[in-house]
Amino acid sequence: GIMGLPWMSYFEGSTNEVPEAPYAIPFGQARVVREGSDLTIVTLSQMVQKAVIASDELDREGISAEIIDLRTIVPLDRAAVLASVRKTGRLLIADEDYLSFGLSGEISALIAENLDTVPLKAPVRRLAVPDVPIPY
Repeated sequence: GIMGLPWMSYFEGSTNEVPEAPYAIPFGQARVVREGSDLTIVTLSQMVQKAVIASDELDREGISAEIIDLRTIVPLDRAAVLASVRKTGRLLIADEDYLSFGLSGEISALIAENLDTVPLKAPVRRLAVPDVPIPY
């Protein structure tokens, strides 16, 4: 959360244009930012833009990454996550919060609970802030 390290990423300039016209984000509906076939990257918020940059790098190496922007976590679009991982067989969860007790663990559990219908080609991987004490 806001008391930890994740707030630091807001100073890095990873922002997008905001439309001038009013718009609505469908609540509980993830967005496929980029189609891919080799790997699913699930993320949200500031990490979406970083996932796009990483996906560009992977593409240069011949790896096709699908990026899922959750947009909301309650409700969580479980169907979108499962469908993408079912397609690619690989999952990286990029979370700007701590590794333990957060979104990445919840999504990992979702996949583990559905291994009968979501075959994996590799273990689920999580990219998040390490579990370190906050010095204050």
